[in-house]
Amino acid sequence: MTNEEFMIEYNAVKSPLYFFALKLTQNSEESKDLLQETAYRAAKSKNKFQRGTNFKAWTSTILRNLFINYYRKLKFRYQIENQRNKTNAAFNNTTIENSAVSKLLIGDILEIAETLVTNQKDALLLYQ
Repeated sequence: MTNEEFMIEYNAVKSPLYFFALKLTQNSEESKDLLQETAYRAAKSKNKFQRGTNFKAWTSTILRNLFINYYRKLKFRYQIENQRNKTNAAFNNTTIENSAVSKLLIGDILEIAETLVTNQKDALLLYQ
């Protein structure tokens, strides 16, 4: 297939391909990007197109596969980012309590309290 033949065939199916892309993406700008990438891939592979077969079906398949691959990558990135956020949240919100230190401090306070007079001792024990 020559470049001229390709352009004639592609221009004939460009509008239906755009609406197919729009149906898939639900976004005008993404549809245009998808259509442009489809045109690039189809032009690059035009020698693989078999004459006498359905050019619209061939380019639609390219478009659909590009869409599927793009959203698989996007979904994978989202999953990785979501997992990263969960991991960060787990590390950021974790408080490690050291009960041994707390017990030592309480023991020290009680030991000091024994040396104080009664009213001071009572105030210190209320803190505990």
